[in-house]
Parts: sequence; C-alpha cells; structure tokens
Amino acid sequence: LQMFIWIQRFISQNNFFVPGLYVFLFLIAVVAYWKYYTRKPKESNPSISASVKKKEKFKVTVSGGILVNTKIYIANPGIGQMLDLLSTKCDVYAIFIVQNDEEERKIKLLLDEQEIANTSVKAHRILFCSTDPGYLLMIKNLASNLHIEYNTELMEHLTRVVKQIAFINMSEPSTNPSTVRRIVNGSKIHVYPSLVTWCNHLQKHKKSRKLQIIKKTK
Repeated sequence: LQMFIWIQRFISQNNFFVPGLYVFLFLIAVVAYWKYYTRKPKESNPSISASVKKKEKFKVTVSGGILVNTKIYIANPGIGQMLDLLSTKCDVYAIFIVQNDEEERKIKLLLDEQEIANTSVKAHRILFCSTDPGYLLMIKNLASNLHIEYNTELMEHLTRVVKQIAFINMSEPSTNPSTVRRIVNGSKIHVYPSLVTWCNHLQKHKKSRKLQIIKKTK
C-alpha cells in the first residue's frame, strides 16, 4: 500500500514520466499474469506413485470347488502347489458357494488345517456366498483378471463378467497334456484336462518376467 502511495506522489510530481511509467507498469502486470496462469501444477511424489503401481498385482479368483471337495470335506490334491505358484505374482481370492453356516465353518477349518488360510490365500480373501448370482457378482466386483473354474453350468455366465477363464476338468481328469482354447462372448476360455496339467503350466511360467498364466494356443 505504501508503494502505491509513493508511486502516485511520484506521478503527480513528474508528469512527463507518466506515459512511460504506465507502459512499464502495464508490462509488469502482463508478465505477472502470464507467469501465474502458465505455471505447472505441482506433481505428486513420483516415489509414492511408483510404489502404488508396484503393489498392483494380477488378480485371480478361484472357485472353491477346485480347492475343496465339499461332499466329503477334503482338500483336492495339488491345490497347495497351484496356490503357491499363483500367490507369488497374484492376489488370489477363493470363492465358495455354501448352503449354510455349518458348511462354511467346516471349509474354514479344513483350510486352516491345510495351512492355506493366511499363507497362499489371505484369510480376508476367502469369500462365501449362497447362490450362483452372488458368486458371479463377487467375481465381477473384484474385477478379476483371471477366473479358475470347474463348473460347466456357470461358464456362459462367467464370460459376461471376466475376460479370461481357465477351466479345469475336475470330474473326469485326463492325462492328455493339451489344452483347448475357445472364445465365448469375447472372453478367452482355456480348458485344461486336469489340475496337474494346469499346475505344470504355472510351473513352466513361474519365472517369466510377464505373467503368462494363460497358455497362448492357435
């Protein structure tokens, strides 16, 4: 404020400087305006952004029926190897369809006994629902990158909520190591004849720099 008062006094006492002074002040205002409105916004801390991106993992959902035989409540052979291979590069979610609280309790107890909970699959990533629509909704809300399934009745519905599906034949496992690739509703379905074949594929690609869970077939 004092500077403006001084400038006014200076102008009143030196009328011959008035045109040049006004031009000078105008130029200062233009430069200040330009610098203020063309400055770059502050960037977020690059180290924080990098750490957030680094934590983002490939997200995999697994049908609970692949992990546990719910008819007799035993863990299916080979699931330990599968989960160990997946969990090194992926966030793994197991989703079970159960009929009641007792069935859920038995499954949780079995997973604890097999040391699956909080090792290969975090306890908060072991999920339960009671209906097929609820099952599909969970997969959709998790934005799964890959879903591993065994139930043929759900395949067409799954193609509408996830883009890559690994179907494992659990009912009639075959020793044939080949896989079949199909595209349904824009989703890639890779059919593995047995859990052993699937685990062998994971083992083959576990050291890959890029996650190559799904085998590319012609």
